[in-house]
Amino acid sequence: MIRPFVLLLALLIVQQINAAKKCYSGQNQRYAEKQCSSGGLDLDYACQTFTCEGGKSPFTLRTCARKNIGCIAGPRICQFSGGKGKCGRCDGDLYMGFGFVALCYLIALIAVSFCIFFAIYTVICIDELKTDYKNPISQCDNLNKLILPEYVIQMVFTFLFICSVQLFAIVWNLPLVGYHIYRYINRPIMREPGIYDPTTILNNDELKKANREGWIKLGFYLISFFYYLYAMIYTLVSS
Repeated sequence: MIRPFVLLLALLIVQQINAAKKCYSGQNQRYAEKQCSSGGLDLDYACQTFTCEGGKSPFTLRTCARKNIGCIAGPRICQFSGGKGKCGRCDGDLYMGFGFVALCYLIALIAVSFCIFFAIYTVICIDELKTDYKNPISQCDNLNKLILPEYVIQMVFTFLFICSVQLFAIVWNLPLVGYHIYRYINRPIMREPGIYDPTTILNNDELKKANREGWIKLGFYLISFFYYLYAMIYTLVSS
């Protein structure tokens, strides 16, 4: 399951790097200027800001404008195809905004993969405690080492969603952020970081609570993974 996911991420990163190299090529700018003189525009990325005097009306190309798209000096956008223009609204930050949103979902996708691993490991450790296969001190020590990384990772990509104003993702993640804060504030009295106390973990109620928490969080992270994957692909296609 992990290997195809890693290969997909590597492919996306390589594509973005290649696009960036093409985007900042001076050759593209010269080609775009040449096309503008004839009233047409035929390139994937026009990366420098300059004014084109050809075509139906003058327009200014913005940084990393997509194929066949240019902006007039005013707040309008013209899409050129075969020398013909179709005008609409122009948002100079639109394409960079989409790029940042896709990056946020990509980071969240990678981060939630680690959270899925943490949740699976927690469920396995709790099950081993229930069947008396493991020492509670060593098990709690192993589990407590994962608590702060999981909490920090989940808070970081929630903060990224806040920065990119992804309302559904924010509403989806904030309850878990609040629960993590509440859980850590009300943890047992311990000198080391963590929430699992080896002196009480073998109590039946504590085991049931920890087991239920592990399964719920595993389900939450799995749903999040597929939603972030869908949202990232949708954002890339839309942009």
